[in-house]
Amino acid sequence: RKETLIRHKNKIHVNKQFICNINKCGKDCNSKQSLINHKNNHLIDSKNNNYFYCFWPKCQYKATNKQRFICDFNECHKSFNTKSNLIQHKSCVHLNEKKFKCNKKNCGKKFSSKSNLIVHKRIHSGEKPFVCHFNDCNKSFIRKAHLKGHLTKFYNLIVHKRIHSGETLFYCHFNDCTKSFTQKSHLKDHIKRHMNIKSYKCIHNNCGKMFATNRDLKSHGSRVHKLNKLKYN
Repeated sequence: RKETLIRHKNKIHVNKQFICNINKCGKDCNSKQSLINHKNNHLIDSKNNNYFYCFWPKCQYKATNKQRFICDFNECHKSFNTKSNLIQHKSCVHLNEKKFKCNKKNCGKKFSSKSNLIVHKRIHSGEKPFVCHFNDCNKSFIRKAHLKGHLTKFYNLIVHKRIHSGETLFYCHFNDCTKSFTQKSHLKDHIKRHMNIKSYKCIHNNCGKMFATNRDLKSHGSRVHKLNKLKYN
């Protein structure tokens, strides 16, 4: 076959362009991918065989032996555990190829991945597989991210209502304190004060004063330095 003859000539007789330059190796490879695979094997860490280093100058990136397929597109260097994942990455991210087309009549939208096409088809079918079961809400969504956003709003509303009702669910048991709060984050801040943990530093005019919470720091900034917003470390 003609293709077999061409492949034989390129592999055996034609001058090869893909030469390994690591440690003066000089090995000729018959394709760019072969050179990448060769360099990955070449650059196994001698102390730890589980790591492979990127051969790009000054890169310092390393991948595990489960991530041996490295993207060489415009110094990307991302690594993948299978060749198919690398091909999909190049297609979607770098080449912006959209191979997956919606076959719904009068639609014809194209997508870079099958998962995006599946989500899109739910618009046509009306399918909403992600259901909120919080307090018998039963509202449903096309995407999981939409459900998460809904739950966050729902939770924030419930927390806000506690301000009006006075309901406090989070109790401090530090040294028999028994103080209670409407939010878990407020309880955590309170415990920091008990333990004298101060992670927030005022850097205005070399003040250097430390505080347990961001709220305390901002209060200090507005009260002492007359600032509306305060940068902190």
